[in-house]
Amino acid sequence: METEGILENMPAVDCLPENYILDGEKKKQVYRVLEELNPIYKNLLVLKYEVGLSYREIAEVLDINEQTVKTYIYRAKQKFKDAWRELNHER
Repeated sequence: METEGILENMPAVDCLPENYILDGEKKKQVYRVLEELNPIYKNLLVLKYEVGLSYREIAEVLDINEQTVKTYIYRAKQKFKDAWRELNHER
């Protein structure tokens, strides 16, 4: 079962003090992107990566089909990536 959160899945940085400030800013950016997503996508990403629920558990909580959960999480990740790139001016 995946127990790491969205933030823990981000690339590691040095343990220098200035990088802690950058980490804090990156966390703010992650939450800013999450807030811009459709609420269902945001909730699915939080349940999967922050709470650590499995697809089956999410399906049970939301009373929807497990395949639907997988499809929506896939779409949510795509939307998150697009919004992240836009926020950081990446292509």
